[in-house]
Amino acid sequence: MFWNMKHFLVNLRYTKTRKDRSFVIKRSNKNSTDVVGLVKKNIALRPPTTGHRRFFVGYTKGKCTSQPMGKNTFGQMSIKIANYL
Repeated sequence: MFWNMKHFLVNLRYTKTRKDRSFVIKRSNKNSTDVVGLVKKNIALRPPTTGHRRFFVGYTKGKCTSQPMGKNTFGQMSIKIANYL
């Protein structure tokens, strides 16, 4: 992942279709959510001892863990968000 003050360039390698993908996350308008700020906040919360490059890591007892988030945990996030709301 590459970033500067205005955008993030995300490269996805080893995809299911064996074709590399990339996309850009741009800084948003004043009226919408600051996605770049959220990504920076997520990166800042990661423990420095994380031994992998996966973006999503576990979050337990108010802290980020070094363990990468699995597909089942990722799939349960929408249920947790809906219950919270």
